[in-house]
Amino acid sequence: MKATSASESPAPPPLMTIPEVARRLGVCRATVWRWVNSGRLPGSKVGPNTWRFSEANIEEFLVQTSNQRATAEVTERARAAAQKARKAVMAGRGKRRKLN
Repeated sequence: MKATSASESPAPPPLMTIPEVARRLGVCRATVWRWVNSGRLPGSKVGPNTWRFSEANIEEFLVQTSNQRATAEVTERARAAAQKARKAVMAGRGKRRKLN
């Protein structure tokens, strides 16, 4: 069996910096820092103020964010429908039938 040397092993995936993640997600660096500090965006701390993020970290974040966004949209639609129904009921209460 042939042993593989370090030069033959596949290269690890490239890691992204805060500015690169910000560009990738279309947000400012301060937003990325907020997400990192709150624990929302997973990454690896490699120095006092230095973080690195793998593509897998970013994909995981995007999946979580899209699930949260989808849930919020469904909730908003349900709230709007309930509000519309309440208005219809209230409008119907103001109308009185004439009795003969």
